[in-house]
Formats: sequence, C-alpha cells, structure tokens
Amino acid sequence: MKKLTYLFILLSITNLSFAQFDKPVFQLGIGLAEPFENLKGSRFTIDTMYQNIPVTLVDSNLFKTTYGAKTGFTIFGSAKINFDKYNIIRGKAFLSYTNFNTFQSSVSGNQVDAFISNGNLVYFAVPINYSYSFNAFSFGFGLEIAPTSFTNVFSPYFGANMSFNVFSATLDRTKNNSDTVGFSSSGFRIGVNFDAGIEAKFSQNFGMALGIKYDLGNLLLSSSSNGNLAEVYEWGSRSASLNDGEGRYISKLSNFLSDGYGREYNGTAKKIYWGTIYLALNFYPNLNTTTPKKK
Repeated sequence: MKKLTYLFILLSITNLSFAQFDKPVFQLGIGLAEPFENLKGSRFTIDTMYQNIPVTLVDSNLFKTTYGAKTGFTIFGSAKINFDKYNIIRGKAFLSYTNFNTFQSSVSGNQVDAFISNGNLVYFAVPINYSYSFNAFSFGFGLEIAPTSFTNVFSPYFGANMSFNVFSATLDRTKNNSDTVGFSSSGFRIGVNFDAGIEAKFSQNFGMALGIKYDLGNLLLSSSSNGNLAEVYEWGSRSASLNDGEGRYISKLSNFLSDGYGREYNGTAKKIYWGTIYLALNFYPNLNTTTPKKK
C-alpha cells in the first residue's frame, strides 16, 4: 500500500511539473529612454571666447559630474515562462540595447589653432564638429507577476530584474569637416530594474504590451581611475575608465588649443539611472499538444 501511495505522489508531482512551464511568452519591443540623475545632461559642450575668437569646447563637467545624456531609444527582447498553471508568476530573461543622445548627438562651432609668423604667435578659428553618445547594452533575469493573466484577455503586470550592463560613452571631434579623432570610455556594472505595464492578448498566438521600466544601472562595481596616467582622457584614447566612482582623473578633452596639457579633475560619484516607456509585441507559442487519452 505504501508503495502505491509513493507511486501516486510521484506521478502527481510529475504531472504537476509538466502542467507548469507550458506557457512561454516571447517579447520584442521598442521604446523611448529618458536619462535621470548623473546620466542626464543639458549639453556636452560650452560656448566661450579665446583670443577674441568664439569657440565651442567640450564641457569640463562631462565625465566629471555628468554623462551628458539626452533622450534616446531602446530595443529589447525577452522570454518569459510561467511558474504556475495560471501563468500568474513568471520567470523572465531579457536582452536590450539603449542609445542616448539619439535626437541631438552633434554640435558645431569653432576651435582655436595657432602658428608662428615672423616670430609672432597667430591664433585662428578652425571649424569643428563634436558628436557624442552614451550607450547601454544590458541583459539579465528576474520575476514577474501578472495577477489576471489566466483570463487570456487583459492583465497588468509588474516585476523586478537583476541587470548586467556594459556602458560606453563615445565622443568624436571632426576638424575642417574632414579630420576625425575620437575618445571613448566603457565599463561593466551590475544593477536592477523595475518593470510594470499592461498586456492584451488578441489571438491565441499574438498580443501586445505597453509598459514602463526604470533602471538603476550601476549599483555595483562603480570605479575610478584615481589619477592613473595610463587612463588619461585624451583624443585617440578608446579604452578609458568610465569613472563613475568618486576620484581623480586627468583629461585633455576641454583644451582651447588642440590637445595641449592635461588637467586633473575631481570626479564625483555618478548614478547611471534611466527610465523607459515601451511598446512590445508578444508571441505565445502553442505548447498544448496533448494527445487524447485512450479509454
């Protein structure tokens, strides 16, 4: 009798296991991303005068107190799997790419250059264009709750995810519309994001979702170069530290005359946070392929 009882329990658990994890959802979406905290910036250049010449320079606060990001776009994909037969509790894995400064990535102006003529130093204006972007490549996993998903019509949902983020900031300078030199910094950080929205199922296999998401991108692993001479912010460098931790760093990006001398700055700790509003297409593959039972 005990053996039959154990066998019944085992079969029940097995049937329950197969009853779960049978309602996967694949999601593909796009959205608008808005930077917050130290990620956000009004402009990454400043206008000033040098030797009576109007010039446009890289703002020294860029990378010091802010990352100068503006509104951008995001594209993402995710996969969800139910943990219960009503599809209320789900596991989630996601992959996303976000590009900031999408709609205002370049600024034009002048920079100063100089040459010696008859023993005198002569200054002159050089047309210059700056382009800048901040990017986030993210992946992660988490949990989601959709309390009325069993209706197969409308359901709100909310969840939280651990995110693994690769951030990069890219700044390019083009002189005389022909000579381009660039600078970039990057870093890997760990954070979390919170997601909420409403989904609608239009057919057995397709639906849509409208949602909002808030990312706290660098809760862990923030760092600074701490004045390391091997990580100077200068034109042509492509592997500088992201410097989102408090500490000293050296930069040549804001000089009036070409590259010139480097200056030491005291960078502040910076929070890389952003929000996203998105629209997504849901795909529900049909896994209910049970065969009729024999009498």
